[in-house]
Amino acid sequence: MYYNIGLKLLENNKWGSSFIDTLAKNLKIEFPSLKGMSARNLRYMQKFAKEFDNDEFL
Repeated sequence: MYYNIGLKLLENNKWGSSFIDTLAKNLKIEFPSLKGMSARNLRYMQKFAKEFDNDEFL
């Protein structure tokens, strides 16, 4: 799941650096019980998808 989220974030990288901050805030508002979707974790997911671009490895 985290890898797929990271891929989507990479696709939407054109929106700028504040995109992840805004997304994290919106996720917190829409899904208050959902854990692990902070701006920091979203950036880690994006970095993970960038580093491991070989889908077969996962």
